[in-house]
Formats: sequence, structure tokens, C-alpha cells
Amino acid sequence: MHGGAGEAGATAAVDVRGSAPGTRETALLDPTNTVQQVHAIVLAGGSAFGLAAAQGVMRYLEDRGIGYETQAARVPIVPAAILYDLGVGGDAVHPAHGGLRLPRRAGRERRAGRRGSVGAGRRHRRQAGRPGPLHEGGIGTALIELPGGIRVAALMAVNAVGDIVDPDTGAIVAGARTPDGLGFADARAILRGTGASAPPPAAREYDDREVSPERCTACRDRSRRACILGYRFYSKFVAEKIYQLDPNFETPAHSMRDDIDYVPTNRFVLWGHHFTAVAGAAPIIGPGIAVIWGWLPAFLWVVIGTMFFAGVHDFGAIWASIRNQARSVGSLTGDVVSHRARTLFMIVIFLLLLMVNAVFAVAISNEFQATPSSVIPAWSAVGVAVVIGVLIYRVGVPITWPTIVGTVILYAVIYLGEVVPVTLPDQVVGLAPGAQWIIILFFYAAVASMLPVWLLLQPRDYINGIQLFIGLGILYGAVLIASPTIVAPAINPNVPAATPPLLPLLFVTVACGAISGFHGLVGSGTTSKQLNKETDARFVGYLGSVGEGALALVAIIAATAGFATFGDWEAFYQTYNTQGTGAFVRGGAQIASAGLGLPVPFAETLLAVMVVLFAGTTMDAGVRPAALHRPGMGHHLQHPAAAERVHRHRRRGRRLPGAGVRRGRRRGHRRHGHLAAVRHDQPAARGLTLLVISVILVKLGRPSRYTMIPMVFVTAMAFLSALIQLVDLYRAGNYLLIAIDLVIIVAAILVALEAASAFMREKRKAAEATG
Repeated sequence: MHGGAGEAGATAAVDVRGSAPGTRETALLDPTNTVQQVHAIVLAGGSAFGLAAAQGVMRYLEDRGIGYETQAARVPIVPAAILYDLGVGGDAVHPAHGGLRLPRRAGRERRAGRRGSVGAGRRHRRQAGRPGPLHEGGIGTALIELPGGIRVAALMAVNAVGDIVDPDTGAIVAGARTPDGLGFADARAILRGTGASAPPPAAREYDDREVSPERCTACRDRSRRACILGYRFYSKFVAEKIYQLDPNFETPAHSMRDDIDYVPTNRFVLWGHHFTAVAGAAPIIGPGIAVIWGWLPAFLWVVIGTMFFAGVHDFGAIWASIRNQARSVGSLTGDVVSHRARTLFMIVIFLLLLMVNAVFAVAISNEFQATPSSVIPAWSAVGVAVVIGVLIYRVGVPITWPTIVGTVILYAVIYLGEVVPVTLPDQVVGLAPGAQWIIILFFYAAVASMLPVWLLLQPRDYINGIQLFIGLGILYGAVLIASPTIVAPAINPNVPAATPPLLPLLFVTVACGAISGFHGLVGSGTTSKQLNKETDARFVGYLGSVGEGALALVAIIAATAGFATFGDWEAFYQTYNTQGTGAFVRGGAQIASAGLGLPVPFAETLLAVMVVLFAGTTMDAGVRPAALHRPGMGHHLQHPAAAERVHRHRRRGRRLPGAGVRRGRRRGHRRHGHLAAVRHDQPAARGLTLLVISVILVKLGRPSRYTMIPMVFVTAMAFLSALIQLVDLYRAGNYLLIAIDLVIIVAAILVALEAASAFMREKRKAAEATG
């Protein structure tokens, strides 16, 4: 459906063509009739069923007192027209339900200037005897202003059947394909019953901006091979020679078990929890933005960063934590550097967690508003996760069947989400829908952070990890079958105005997917408390970073090969602030449709749900470490009473409904908003984490260059980008973020200086001992 609404009304006329028109109140637009203005116009699909959408719009306008004044009531005047698209959507349509949402959606689309392949006509499928590839219709608009100030606008829905013909040669250049997909079907011949087909199109020539399908597939295969080799050989070398993992070491999950935060966990379940917690939407958003500089820099940074930077960082943070009673990397700073450095690092971590959670809350809120069909599937994952947690940990059901049934249910509710999209009211106590969603999300995250990890956090992250790999399989399979063309340039020489420089911004724009400081916070703050054996750290930490790199590569492919032409890609990337998730959802849906025949709307909902679910798991994982850091800060700032109050509240969380009861367990020790605001703060955290790991390695007499080289690089990129971002924030007048960022930057510099001093001190001690 598509439409427009206005309180003051507008003079309107209509031109309905075709042999089977379907209209409502269009006769009223005759200038000789009584009513002179309309309050909304509705263009809908669904054949005659679609006319019911206008009734929903009338109810919306009536509730707001908008309409034609009569003696009895105000009557909204809503002319409507319909298109036939039942061959795609089926006859089970209920557009009246969507009519109530249509005015709000129309307002959003008008502000965003959306037109083209949106709204009515979008799902039309041209067919040649049997279903063929998707050829979308859509919405066209035009607006002129006359000298007297009168503005004339036109709104058109197109759902035509036919071919595009070269006027010089008469050859068909676009249209419905033949069943074998090798040529164009002649629509005129089909209508006459002769069914003639045009010859197959000539082989396409690729310009210097595009990458052929063969080269696109080669890039995908080489990146996959590099990640596999990195895990097979480099991670093994690091595990045996650098971190020296011991399978007999008793991890804190056993020695400090409390069944709230410290729980020995199956490594596959823990990998799913860790992977989805650190992944979130960031490896989609970052690469989706970074391709504005061209696909090659983002591709190389993801592959190299995953193998030699992220794997060592994530793996090392978990190892260092489990060797020190599962303490966070910030807490460890006090032992290996100084107490002052620990306090400063804890402040950096706490502020970073708050900012990351704010960013992901905004991202989820935006996705819920942009794709209302994702709301029910996203929240259904919470209920499914709780059931899985109870079945596995309390009933003792083997993991296989809950996994299969839970995954099937989550994909089934995606269809339910399409049928029953959810939108929030325009205003609730003065709050817009975006603010309402943010409040709901933070309330949920607060409750989830108090529940035992086995009840919600672990099973949700595990089942979402399964979903992610199914989604990755769908997209990789679609790329293999469809062999899409990368239409974006390898290096973009004509970036839009106001785009920041590739160096250093690439290395902080693509953080998750290459190396992110948030990973170290989750690994040392949550994952280390659930590790069953120390040797599982390699599987969970390094392979988790490989999985995230694979997601980032899919995002790059979707954002560069999911567009029909370079012109379409260039039109989408008109600014550096382009929404990365939008490119992923739109481009990935087109690839999935071309390769696997999935309906584009279903594929869009599927990918939007992926984005929401993983942003949500990042919020879950981010709020819990924030809660765990608060008592740590209380102790380090000499306020043990405050720390104990936090511990007491977390213990009370076990009495929430469904939290379960410990049975014979040993008592133990208690204890993802503006994206630019965290682009340099996360790199600062990852550099500090690598520096702390390096100091630990030097103290143990082990090689430190495998962590120091990545540390120097990412720290340099972080502080260079910090200067650029601070200038941008100053120009935008965002003084609050400037103040927060300055606190983080100054604290990070002081920690880095003290850590560097400790590193050199330990190096001198080691040299003296060997000398």
C-alpha cells in the first residue's frame, strides 16, 4: 500500500486506466460535485480487497478530527484505487488491518523522500507461463510549483505487464524471462497465445567499476579459505606457544560456580552466546558504511583483521580472565599495571558499555519502525530461549531437539510477523515511537541482566547463533547460485562530499568484523565465567571472531552486489551517514531472491529480524558486564558498601519468576546513542586490552610481539580518528558527547602511558634475568 495524508486537505483529480478499474470515491473528484478537497489518497495492491485499506485510513483520520465538516460529524474523504497482484501475494489479504498504519508510514516515507520500488505494485511478478524472476513495479511522484505559489503533485502506482524494447532495433532489452532463464519472453506474443521468445541476451561486458560474478565468487572463496587457515594454523600456534592452554586447568566456572554468572557450559552453546553477543548489528552496520570508500579496503581489512588482530585479541581476553578468577580486563589492569590505571580503565569500560548499549538500542528502535514485521519474530526469540534454557539445564533434555524445534518456531513466526506487523502509537505521554521502543528495550535489558545466564542469555545467544549461520548459509548459497555482480568500485575515487578520509576512519568504522574492544569486555566480563575447559577458549574466542568476520563479508557483498547497477549503488550511497543495515537488508534480500527464489518481502523481513536479534543480544551482553563493573568500581574507589549493595540486588534477581533454584550446587564467589560517539572509543578499548595482555605475557616470559604489533596499529588509528570525530562533534554542536569523549580519551591516554611504562619495566626485568 502507499498513500499520503494531510490535515488541511488538498484539491485532487484522478486518471484511472485499464479494462478492469477498481476505485473508491473517485467520482467525487468531479469539479461539479460538492466536495472540493480530499484528506488522503490510497493506492493499494490486493485487487478489490485492497479498497478496504481506505477504511483504515478513514478511521485514523477520524480519530484525529480530520475530515469534511458536516452537520453531524467530520467525514474524511479518502479516494482509493487498486492494482492486481494476487498472483504474488495470494488471496489471503487483509489490507484493512494495514490501513491504520498507512498514514504513519506515508508520513515517514514522505520525509525520507522514498519512491521507486516501494509500496503498491512492489510485489508484482511478471510471468511467462509459470513463476519467473521478480520484476518490481512501484511508486512514482512528481511535483511542480506554479508562479502563483500553487503546487501541483502527482502520485502514480505502476504495475504494468510488458517488455522494454530498443526503438532502433526492436530487440527486447528487459522484461520477463523464459522458463529456462536464458532469454526474454515476448509479452505480446504470450498475450496472443503464440509464446514466442527473444534470443538470449549477449554476454555482458563489465566496466572498470564492476566485478564480474566469477571474481565475486573468487573473493568469497579466498576469504573463506583464509579464515579457515587462520583458525587451523595460526590460532593453534597462539594457543600452544603464546597462551599455552592447559586442558587440566580448573576454570572459574567450576571453582567459583554460583549458577548465576559462573556456570560451566557446553562449548558449542558458549560459542553461540559469545559469538552473537559480540557480533550484534555492528559487523553489518560498519561494513555497510565502509564500502562508500570502495569494497576492496573493507574486504582486506576484514580478512586481515580477523586472522591476525581480532582472533588474538578476543582469544587473549578470555585466556587472561580465566587465569585470574574470571576478572574483567579492566580489573586485571590493577595487578599488571597500577591501581590508578585500573580505576581509569574501569571508567573507560563503564562509559563505553553505556554508549554501546545506547547505539544498539537506537539501531533496534529504527529497525522496528522501518520493518514492523520484525517485531513479533524478535520478541518471540525471548520466549523460545527461556523454554530452551529450562529444558536443557533443569529438565535435562539433550540439546539437539530443543535446538531443532526452537529454530523451526523462530522461522515460522517470521511469517506471522509479515501477517501481523506491529507499530506503536504516534504519541504516548509525549514520546514518539522511537523513544517508546528505546525505553522498552532498556527495561528488558535490565531485567535480563538480573536473570541467571542459563535461563535467557545463553540459550538466546545460542539459538540466535544457529539462526545467524542459517542466514549466512542462505546468503552464501544465494551468492553461489546467483553469482551477483559487484557493482560498487573497488576503490571509490568519487566519494560524496563531507566523507571523512579512508585513513584512519576505515579501521574504526569496521571494528566488529575486524577487531573490536567490546569483544574483550564481553570475553572477560561474561564468557570467561562460563568456560568449561581452558582449551575451549580457542574455539570460543578465535572461532567467534572468524564467524563475525564471515558476517562482515556477507554484509560487504550485500552492500555492493545487491544493487542492479552502479547508478543504483551510487544513488543509495549519497552520504557517509548512509544506514548500513538498510544496504544489508535491501541488497541481501535481492541476492536471496535472485539465487534462491525467496520472495523479496520475506527475505527483507528475515534479514531485518537477524539485525534486530543480534543487536538485542549485544545489549544483553553489554548491560550484564556494566552491572558487573559497578561493584568492581565500588571496591576500586574504596566504596565497598556501594559494591555490596549492587551484589545484593543481583542476588535478588534470582528470585524473579522463572529464575530457578540451585540444587546442591557449591557456593562460589559473588561478585551496542550515536555511532560516531563510539567509533574511536571502542578502538581505544581494544588497544588497551591488547596492551594489558602484552604486559601479562612479558611477566610470564612469553613472546609479546603477536599482541603488541596489533596494539600499536589499532591505538594509532583510534587516536587519529578521535581527533577527526571531535572536530565533527564540535561543528555539530554536540557538546555532551564531546565531554564524554574527552573523559574517555584522557583516561585511555593515561592508562596507555602507565601500561607502556609497566611493559618496559617488565622487559628490563626479563633482560636482566637472562643477562
